[in-house]
Amino acid sequence: GYSPRAVSRASAVGLWQFMAPTAQGFGMRVTPLLDERRDPYKSTDAATDFLRSLRGQFGSWFLALAAYNSGPNRVARIMRRYAPMVPGSDSLYWALRHPRPRETGDFVPKFLAAVEVGSHPRVYGFQEPEGALGFYFEAVSVPDATTLDVVAQAAEVSQDEIERLNPEVVRGITPPGR
Repeated sequence: GYSPRAVSRASAVGLWQFMAPTAQGFGMRVTPLLDERRDPYKSTDAATDFLRSLRGQFGSWFLALAAYNSGPNRVARIMRRYAPMVPGSDSLYWALRHPRPRETGDFVPKFLAAVEVGSHPRVYGFQEPEGALGFYFEAVSVPDATTLDVVAQAAEVSQDEIERLNPEVVRGITPPGR
């Protein structure tokens, strides 16, 4: 559901379901107080960088999506075992459909279906969006180790609103020294 608070059974977190080591490899901080996998801006930038690097590694967007879903090591291992010396391609993704996990086999077709529906919503019974459904906010600096209830009080909004706008702050307090 593209929730910043989503957590998979494998402990992937955020909109783009990053595992902690991958997130840290793409410059996001994951600490007991701050989990930038939940930050929609930082995680989206990291997700596009990660997909771009996977596309370069595997030579195929389909293989890149499969690697994003199940991990690059698993896709590389499947390719070495079932298609050694074969360059990556979209047709190779389809040829290797049986040795990969079912969830990954479903991921790419679901992704492609979402792209198709999003590209032609009326054809599939959806209304076209009437513009971006964004939200407006101001970024402010606060002293380190400030609790979000204090931030909410100073901003004259609810603590729930501050937490919604700052999903990366996981314990209700800004990190010390930051």
